[in-house]
Amino acid sequence: MTRIARNHFPYYYMITPNSLFFNYQKSVKVVKILKDNFPNEVFALKENSINIQSKTNSRLCKGSNNGISDRAHYHNSKPPRICLKQKFLKDPDCYYTMSYISTPKKWIKVTGTLAIIDLMCHETAHHRTTGHRKGFKIKYSRFFKFMINKLISGEYYQ
Repeated sequence: MTRIARNHFPYYYMITPNSLFFNYQKSVKVVKILKDNFPNEVFALKENSINIQSKTNSRLCKGSNNGISDRAHYHNSKPPRICLKQKFLKDPDCYYTMSYISTPKKWIKVTGTLAIIDLMCHETAHHRTTGHRKGFKIKYSRFFKFMINKLISGEYYQ
């Protein structure tokens, strides 16, 4: 365990492999990798582009999406941003996105790093797409396949 300073957070935090902030860093890393490889399809990554939803930064998360999702949601306003629930970051688990937007529905639960990759690809794919329609599915599929290849090849861990 190492104590490090974070520019995004006002205090020093203990970063452990299963902590909320460690998983937050993984989430940001996924979006950075996607931005580097798909520069025109991913929003500009700034300091407040990916937020942990809490009372202290509630000004960054307003609108109709607030409270609907149990893990994360995308704000299509200017500037675009993703809000992540603390519950998800503490214990990342979700159902694989393609399992509930494909036909027939096959519910596949994923956890850990794979859940973070799936969720961040899902939320990032919402940029310049509407709902979960064809354009979203194509974009999500491209992002997710790319990240899985990075994960398998070991490049994700470098």
